[in-house]
Amino acid sequence: SAWTDAFIGPSRFMAQKMVQGGFPKAKVHSICNFISDDKLNLISEIPFTEKEQAYAYVGRLSEEKGIEGVLKVVSRLPYKLYVAGGGPLKEQFVRKYASDRIVFLGHLPAEKIISLLKRVRFTIISSVCYENNPLSVIESLCCGTPVVGRRMGGIPELIENNKESRIFVSDDELPDIITGMFSAAPADRKGPA
Repeated sequence: SAWTDAFIGPSRFMAQKMVQGGFPKAKVHSICNFISDDKLNLISEIPFTEKEQAYAYVGRLSEEKGIEGVLKVVSRLPYKLYVAGGGPLKEQFVRKYASDRIVFLGHLPAEKIISLLKRVRFTIISSVCYENNPLSVIESLCCGTPVVGRRMGGIPELIENNKESRIFVSDDELPDIITGMFSAAPADRKGPA
C-alpha cells in the first residue's frame, strides 16, 4: 500500500472491511455506486402511475440473495409480489411458489424494470450475502419507491435515512414489516424525495 494513495470502495461497509483486513484507515475511502445517464433518462422519461397494491423483488434468483426465505414468508400473506429476474433457482421457485399473489416475470429489460419500480408500493432486498452498494436499492429509491432491505453489508447505509423504507434482520420480521408497509398511506408525491 506504500505505492497507493487511496483505496476506494462503493460503501462504508466495504471501507470498514478493508480497514479490518489491514488496509491503512487514512487511505480508505468510499464513493457510492451511481446509475448511468441512460438509466437516469429512463427514470425521467417513464411516467409515474398510480401505485398498485403490490411490491417487487428485482434480482437474481439464487441462494445468496435470500429470496427463498422471503418467498416462504410472503406466500402466506395476502399481498401481490412481483418477482423480476432469472437465475439458477428460477424454475424451482416458479413450480413451488407461483400463484395469483406471487408473479414471476422473468428477466426484464431496463425500461420494464423502471416501470415496475414506479408502480409498486415498495421493493424488497433480501440478500444473505454481503452486498456492497446494490444498484437495486439505488434504482428503487431513484424511482421514488421505498425499500425493505436486510441488514446485511452495505444495504442499510443506503436506506437508513429514508423514512419510508425499513430494515430487517430475520425473515420472521417480514410479515409485520410488509403488513405495515401496506397499511401505511402511500406517499402523496409523484417521484423521489
